Amino acid sequence: MRNTVLLFALLVTTIYGCKQDKVAYADYNNEVVNEVKSADSTIRQLFTFKDFEAYPTVMGNYTSAFENINSNLKAIEAPGKDDSLRLAAIDLTTIYEEIAKQDFNTIYQLMHDSIYTPADSIKVDSLSDIMYSKWQIASEKFATIQQDFGAKYKISLE
Repeated sequence: MRNTVLLFALLVTTIYGCKQDKVAYADYNNEVVNEVKSADSTIRQLFTFKDFEAYPTVMGNYTSAFENINSNLKAIEAPGKDDSLRLAAIDLTTIYEEIAKQDFNTIYQLMHDSIYTPADSIKVDSLSDIMYSKWQIASEKFATIQQDFGAKYKISLE
């Protein structure tokens, strides 16, 4: 009888602990995803080209937004040893920041040189394709890691 009571107590403790872990990992996922949504919103704003003519003036706004997001991500603590989701989000936002600082800036410079040549136009088209490709690949990589994370910890993702 005593063994049955101990076994039951162990089972209840294990189930309760698993539920707590699931909640902690779901909260961790939500925190990371909120930062990723902010980064996605920022990169999408950049891709509208609405700020293109003022890019040298507003570039700092984009880069500091990504730096703040990365800082927020670095402050998030994983509930256990698995920190893959946060690290993937940091990789994603770092790529977004590079797109803003380098690729978009190069396009701006090419289009605002004194003489815009057909060769410049080809370079701009190529850089645009590369920029969008980086964005798509980084987004898909994060989504895959998040799906794996959700499956591993049995949390539903929206």
